[in-house]
Amino acid sequence: MPYTEENAKNAHNFASKIAFPRLVGTEGELKAQQIITKELESIGNPFHTEDLKCSQFVINIVFRFILPIGALILLVAWIFSEPLLGLNNPIVSLIFALIGFMWLALSSTIINMSFGRVPNLGTIYDTKNFISEIEPSTPKGHLIFLAHYDSKSQLYPGIVRVILFIGGIISGLIYSVRVIGNSIIVLFGNIPRGFWAPGIFAFLIAFCFNFLLAFNYVGNKSPGALDDSTGVATVLELSKIFKANPLKNLKLTFLISAAEELGLYGADVFVKRRKHQLDPKTTYFLNYDGIGSKGKTILLTSYGIPLKKTSQTLNNLIYEIVEEQSLQDSLRKLFLPIGAASDHVPIQRAGFEVTLLGSFIASFHTSKDTIEEINDKSLKMAGIIGEQLAKKLDYILEN
Repeated sequence: MPYTEENAKNAHNFASKIAFPRLVGTEGELKAQQIITKELESIGNPFHTEDLKCSQFVINIVFRFILPIGALILLVAWIFSEPLLGLNNPIVSLIFALIGFMWLALSSTIINMSFGRVPNLGTIYDTKNFISEIEPSTPKGHLIFLAHYDSKSQLYPGIVRVILFIGGIISGLIYSVRVIGNSIIVLFGNIPRGFWAPGIFAFLIAFCFNFLLAFNYVGNKSPGALDDSTGVATVLELSKIFKANPLKNLKLTFLISAAEELGLYGADVFVKRRKHQLDPKTTYFLNYDGIGSKGKTILLTSYGIPLKKTSQTLNNLIYEIVEEQSLQDSLRKLFLPIGAASDHVPIQRAGFEVTLLGSFIASFHTSKDTIEEINDKSLKMAGIIGEQLAKKLDYILEN
């Protein structure tokens, strides 16, 4: 049975049921858990929960202060490179400019490495994943649909945060190179000119881009309609479809993950606890995060600095699907260098094939991420891709 407009409508209706603030550790999260439990019971597939612990340390400390620390390092480099301050010391400025360059260049790697590896510090929360499965008698492969059910707000919308991250790294690296060159020129007894001359405006641009992220605190004001109640609703709707029409060769898991917004905890725990059970050669993940917007659906093909690519196998199959369904104009590729992350990060790090469908709109992580932002046509497209992807993988395994 294909994914229809009726399925998209059902997904929209369920998304509206959990489109309220549901930050981990709040009453909203508990309410969402109760609604999801009730829905899973009504669907009738076997399901269970998986307990885990988390904290806000990664999102509120590591993610929030990694670039502001770089800004403070650049501040020291500027102080000792600016003649007007009377502290001009080319050796000190050179050292701090080199440290600042390395810090900013490695910031994306530091952030991605922190997910699932930094211990829980501060207030520790108890939460849980929801896991439903449909398994044929002799499965030859495994596809895991996943979406996170928690939400969060921040001072800056998601797209502003990404702009600050990208702008901060680029301006910071350029300014670091400028100070390095300036310091070397001064050490050789010459006067820096042009690009290499000290400049307060260049410093202020780099400093502000990086330091503004220190104020991007986590709150509980976002209803999270697109981020990510639509993803949860689509995963649940797919479980209904495949309950009625099970596949012959492909095991299906429907993972509703916890605490993504605090540091990708749910997905990280899921793969870590099953690293000896899941075969990387035949296990695939489709991550829904932010689907159903009024704009184009995004297929995340690469991310991070240094660049990492999502599953070419899954991406190629998705390209086939959108062509077969005449949906090419509604899908676009995305490279996301830094400033945002989703559950695909720990999954790919664990060695599995994963890709992500979503969108990128200004209302993410704000009080404006409401059900009015949901577009049923886009929601249907995300469901079609998931349903057809499972069928294509099942066919490949059969042959």
